[in-house]
This record gives sequence, structure tokens and C-alpha cells, in this order.
Amino acid sequence: MISIIKHYSILVISVLMLGCGMTQEQEISDALENESATVVEGVSYTHAKLTPTQQHVLQRHNEKRNLYFSDSNLSYSIELEEAAQAYANLLAKKGTFEHDTQNGTYDYGENLYAHAYQADIDIDDAMYHWFDVEEPLYHYNDGSCQEAYYDSGAQIKCGHYTQVLWQESREVGCASAQYQSGSFKDGYVYVCKYRKAGNRGQQKPYCLEYSNRDLFSANPPNIQSLTLANQNFKIELIEEDRVDCQREEHFNSYLRFNSNASVAIIDSFQIFNNGEYANTLEFDTIYFDGDVLKMVGWNRHINDPVYQDKMVYMSLKVIGETSQYYSVEMEWNGLDMGQPSYARTMKAKLYKS
Repeated sequence: MISIIKHYSILVISVLMLGCGMTQEQEISDALENESATVVEGVSYTHAKLTPTQQHVLQRHNEKRNLYFSDSNLSYSIELEEAAQAYANLLAKKGTFEHDTQNGTYDYGENLYAHAYQADIDIDDAMYHWFDVEEPLYHYNDGSCQEAYYDSGAQIKCGHYTQVLWQESREVGCASAQYQSGSFKDGYVYVCKYRKAGNRGQQKPYCLEYSNRDLFSANPPNIQSLTLANQNFKIELIEEDRVDCQREEHFNSYLRFNSNASVAIIDSFQIFNNGEYANTLEFDTIYFDGDVLKMVGWNRHINDPVYQDKMVYMSLKVIGETSQYYSVEMEWNGLDMGQPSYARTMKAKLYKS
């Protein structure tokens, strides 16, 4: 039997690239047009009726995750399954075994498994190699992986194990295909895609020192269903250090919408959460992209001339709700949308008025 597993680590912050020599209206229009051409809208079906195969994929993943934590079960994504199927078909046709170079575009994590047997692969086959084989080799304290090898001589890595357990991943979708050519001809390849991608730098795959149970709910509302007009949300940012596994909360201004939710303003928003570059952000292009609210505007209030009249943005996705607040995932760039190093991603609580 030929049995190969590989792992892909990726971290990409997506930004809109802008041209020069345009009016502000043209730049916004072109930015939105370019984004709509590349965005992939997520569709998750945890609460919809899943096939037995999909249910089993979800069950096997969450069983493993619940051995370590219970505040971050995966949901099943048809979108990710379709992406996994398309890529499995491509590998099978080409007769190759390599990671998808498009994963970074969509912030997908990916686990692959292949064998040369003329028998289809399912999640049980793959999970044995990804989790059961790698789990004893992984050391949580320092993130190291003990050196070990398969019978074939290939070195065993721990990246599949950590992706299965990656606490910040929230969705999974899997598929298989039969090889038509190459060294695996007539064998099978199995692909699982994850979002968000795991294995980010020195971060731990999961944190036992704190829980985010207060942020996630089983069936959060789509942000399109919320009343935003005339609302004034107090923002409490959740700052997580997933290297040392520490969490802090601190209030950071208010998010205010006008009477028809066509303009949003955040007064004195601390862009880097360290007291520096407190800046009033004003967004006058607001739209929905699936379950994400996206806001784009211009840096009209900053004192630093380097960043005046640069495009800024913020996106919000609801991940939970209580009687007091909506919990959201936020991404923003409050200095210059064309400079990805200024982008930040964080969870937050938006307190209801």
C-alpha cells in the first residue's frame, strides 16, 4: 500500500487592491467589482438535513475536538465540500498529490490522504492517519512533533492532527475521487477543506486556559436580519493571544448607524488596540455579502497626512447572540486599505442599545 499524507499551512489577509488616477467613487466601484469576482460565499448546514456521509464526517471531527474542548464544534459546509470535490477531481485527473495553491485565496485549511488501493477512502480511513497516528507525537507545551516515520520511509508530521483540532476553524467539507493516472492510478485521494485555515505561525491549535463559550451560539442570526438603522452598539473587543493562550476584553468606542443604515461611524476607534492611532472611522458604502456586513469609506478624520483620504474598511459577521449583545468576528483596516499589514482581525461583543 502506498499511503501518503501532506499538510498545508497558510495565513492570508485578503485586501482589495486599488488602482491609481481614479476618483473616490470610481475606486470604491472598482474595488467592489473586483471583490465580487473573487469572493466565495459560505453556506453551512449544521442544522439542515445532512446525508449520512456528511453527518459522519462532522461526527468524527467533533468527537476528536471534544476530547480537548467543547466550545468550538465544526459545522458542515456544502461550499467546502464542493471545493474539496473539485480539487480531488483535479488531483485524480492529473495523477498528482499536492496541496491546492488556491487555499490561501479563500483562507482554506486542507488535509489530504491518498492510497493506491482500489477502494474508496472515507473519513475513518483518513482520520486514523491524521489524528490517531499523529496525536501521540504532538507536544502541546512547545508545539513540537516527535520524529517518526511510516513504513514507506515518509516522515510523519503533526499538521493534520492540529488542523483537525484547530479551535478557530469552524467549518469542514470533504470529498474523494479515484485516480485516473499517475502512481496512484485506480487508487483514491481524500480531501478535507477547513475554514478558517489552521496552523498559523506559532499559535496553539487549541487553548485550554480559557473558553470562548460566551461568544458562540449554536444558531446565530444572519446579520442581514438585524435592525441597524439608528442603532448605537458599544464595542467590547476580545483580544486573544493564541500563542500563550490568554484572553482580555476591553471597550473600544461605539458603532453608530444613521437613520437608514447608509452611513456608519466609529468615534476614536483604537486601530491597533494599544492606545495609538485612535481614529474616527466613517463608512458611507455599506452592503451585505452573504452573512457578512461590509463597510467601506475614506480616512477623512485622521491627522496624519500620510493616511488622509485613504480607503478604510470593516467587515462584521455574527457568531453568537445573548440577551445583552451580539458577538461578531471583525476585520478592519483603519489606516490604508491598500496596505495589508495594517489589517486586524478580532472577535468582539456589540452591546445592544
